[in-house]
Amino acid sequence: MHPVPINKVSQEFTDCWVAAIQHIATRVDPNTIFFIKQDLTPPFLEHISFRLGNQIFCVHVCDQDQELVVPSESQATIVASEKSNGIPCKIVMQETSDGWIPRTSGWGLTHLITGELINPEDLVTDELIEMSEWELQDFAIQIVRHVLEQKGHKIRSWVPDPKINPQIWFIDPEGRDHFVVVRWVKYPDIHAVVPHNIGEIMEACALESNSGFFTSVVIANPVNKIINPENLNLLDPNTEEIEVQPLWRGADLLVDLTDLIPLQELMIQ
Repeated sequence: MHPVPINKVSQEFTDCWVAAIQHIATRVDPNTIFFIKQDLTPPFLEHISFRLGNQIFCVHVCDQDQELVVPSESQATIVASEKSNGIPCKIVMQETSDGWIPRTSGWGLTHLITGELINPEDLVTDELIEMSEWELQDFAIQIVRHVLEQKGHKIRSWVPDPKINPQIWFIDPEGRDHFVVVRWVKYPDIHAVVPHNIGEIMEACALESNSGFFTSVVIANPVNKIINPENLNLLDPNTEEIEVQPLWRGADLLVDLTDLIPLQELMIQ
């Protein structure tokens, strides 16, 4: 178990961050950019992350005068980029009479380590890049978050680090807190392994909630033979001569996930 700091965000930083992400979003056709971290839900490593083509960019937001309280250090953004096989960036914002704007022209991004100016479009290539385990964990969490939101739940926080449990905290329509342990597997595996320390996770979360769940997300390349692809229910592990295809960054993926299983039931098993 690892403690996760839930850093609060000031209104001043929020205003700066909103201007930064809006600036990035307007640099290219909105159909070509996919935001991964696009809100200020804690905890934080990077403040913004997005995929353009086959590249991921993790962005640390700060102000030119260093007066804002920033909810995470630049080193955390470097860690996020290493885990996701992405590019660590910084966008320095300056406040003007018309609001916050980037200090530098163009995208306003510089490399967090080298300080070089970055134009993300120049770094996109035709190379096939296989998704990292961190990316796949984050993708699985996105899928589960989407399902929870569709059911009327409010996501309180989430964290993509597979070493940190639980992955998601949410609030149901009645205002009750719940948490979810999320695990993923690549096809042809069809069910993720339940963590061995479920009891420890439940004990660590007990002060906030006794309502915990587990869900398993299966991720597949559509090239593989799939049974009933319309509702993705499900991937057939007995298909003859399966040649499992890699999961390419930016390519189409098929997913299937289990219903939320109460952790108490798993403890009984």
